[in-house]
Amino acid sequence: MKIHTAYRDISTDSITSGTVVTIGNFDGVHLGHQTIFKNCTSISKSRSLGFLICTFEPHPAELFAKDKAPVRLTLPRRKQALLTDMSPDILLIQDFTREFAAMPPERFVTDALVKAMNARVIVLGKNFRFGKDRAGDIAFLERAGKTHGFEVIAEDLLSTPNEVISSTRIRTHISKGEVALANTLLGRHHELPGTVVRGKQMGARMGFPTLNIAPENVMVPGDGIYAAFVDVGADRQLPAAVYIGNRPTLNHGFSIEAHLFNFNREAYNQPAVIHFVDHIRPNRKFETVERLQQQIAKDIEAIRQKLENRS
Repeated sequence: MKIHTAYRDISTDSITSGTVVTIGNFDGVHLGHQTIFKNCTSISKSRSLGFLICTFEPHPAELFAKDKAPVRLTLPRRKQALLTDMSPDILLIQDFTREFAAMPPERFVTDALVKAMNARVIVLGKNFRFGKDRAGDIAFLERAGKTHGFEVIAEDLLSTPNEVISSTRIRTHISKGEVALANTLLGRHHELPGTVVRGKQMGARMGFPTLNIAPENVMVPGDGIYAAFVDVGADRQLPAAVYIGNRPTLNHGFSIEAHLFNFNREAYNQPAVIHFVDHIRPNRKFETVERLQQQIAKDIEAIRQKLENRS
């Protein structure tokens, strides 16, 4: 597989028969995206074409309205790894600049799709738009395909019984703490990467030592207690009880803390990733620290059983 950051750098000399192309932001690389990738793979094999995924970095909204841009489901490095798992022949992570954004749809077709990518089939969701002012759409591509000799396949977006699977829908579930629902749409656990930092040691004083995790710029679930698996340094998939919230009983402000079962080494400054499994209960204030300790013990036992049942 070859990875490029500009369409001009693509050489299709090794794929003389042309390519099957799909294009999108693909934040989260969720089941809807994966369905399109699988269809592209099937078409590429049946027609002896290469498979090319085109995505963008940064997200277009981050370039033009950073304060209004959606919080990411996946960091660029994680998205690249997930897209690589889809086994394309070429992965184009197009550097999204103001110059690129100003490209008229006609030029994107001729310069990028036809000359650079040698597209023979383009597979997209029916809501796809592109080019300056998002003026290009499926109908535009279909007309251009008749001129330039490529086919356009516009797919219905994958849905559950009630709603289309989308990155926006997944963000909504995560913001409400509905991580189990989000996971069913992602096809894996929602992941929150970060770094272990020093906290106030209150968990250890209460008998439940925790790792305080400073998150990277990825969607943080709503406040509450969660069952999760945590990667810390070289250790992987350690069962854990995770707290997110402002610690109202202790009045210590917002934190993300993970109590890892059977874990007793120091991990400050090490990378960590929380893999959320399920929401256990909402955040709440307790009358005393003793009541909080009792509830934490109950939470840990409930989480331990839930995670053991998933093993």
